[in-house]
Amino acid sequence: MKTLLLLLSILLAAAACYGQTDDLALMDTALAQVGMTRDDVRFDQDEMATWNGDRWRTRYFTMLHKNPYKLPKYGKLTLDELSGNAGNITALLTGAIKRLDHPIRRGLIGDQLAQYNTFPDTVPVPSITSARNALIGKEYAPLREKIDIVFRIVDDKKHFFKRGLGDADKEKYRKALFNLFKGGDDEIENDDIVYEMLDKVDFDYLYAGAEDIAEAVRRLADSLEYLPFPKSITQINTRKGLIVVGTPGNDKYDFIAPPLMIIDGGGDDEYLLKGYPNDFPLTVIVDVAGNDRYVSTDSTTPGIGGAILGMSVVIDKAGNDYYEGVNLAQGSGLFGVGILLDNDGDDTYRSE
Repeated sequence: MKTLLLLLSILLAAAACYGQTDDLALMDTALAQVGMTRDDVRFDQDEMATWNGDRWRTRYFTMLHKNPYKLPKYGKLTLDELSGNAGNITALLTGAIKRLDHPIRRGLIGDQLAQYNTFPDTVPVPSITSARNALIGKEYAPLREKIDIVFRIVDDKKHFFKRGLGDADKEKYRKALFNLFKGGDDEIENDDIVYEMLDKVDFDYLYAGAEDIAEAVRRLADSLEYLPFPKSITQINTRKGLIVVGTPGNDKYDFIAPPLMIIDGGGDDEYLLKGYPNDFPLTVIVDVAGNDRYVSTDSTTPGIGGAILGMSVVIDKAGNDYYEGVNLAQGSGLFGVGILLDNDGDDTYRSE
């Protein structure tokens, strides 16, 4: 029986990967040889219920746990969704959080960023680049607008993302959560801190805000390769963090704490970042082109594309890139959201 169940598991996994729902007929044939049907090969839900429920078990898991034969169907649907949205971080994020029982779609009706990019004629348009006299010149106007819209969201004290994190003390919990994730801290004997955080973070607000940020960064990256960039690196200091605008040439970004935003115009660049932002819990990197290196070798903190109680977004549009991280990097979120989208190139990824 163990051999049969193992065979069925392999067939289900293969069918899910390849989307071949016809393969279920093969299972029916195999089961018939031992006088069984699909209904005989299931988890006993009544017996499982005697162990009590799990507050955090997702509906998606429960559906497939009750009926594993739906795996091929939903494997195919998931593959189609991921393939269709491969270049759209907002849509990918929406699909991910839907499977975490938060079916939030901020852009379903109307422009989710309307309040940040549409203003009455009588209202001065807020612009952090203009306020800091940065990127002066008409040729940089489109680039300034892209930066400004991301910053308007970050600067909004009532925005969903900030409300989602609530009163969670980032400095208190980040290290403890990271060490628990690594499993190497003798001081943490159980996972009570996880349940404590689950009650502190409002995931509906957090994910709604993350969708807004993802969409703003998506628009920032859109057509960026057609815009002019300055000949020297420009840094814009804000109370929410550092904004860095690179050049079309080879640049090196080496910071003790990740800036709020790094927007680079091309070239073979090197990013040496680790840890957490000093101010607003967001790090954004958008790189237009070039054979870039993203290196985070510190094993005691998250790496590039990783976030704890925050959000980290990396979009690399072209080039043969190298990514090296250790823990919580390259699109990892722990009580937060991590996104890494590399559009093109022959890339290398290294991480534990």
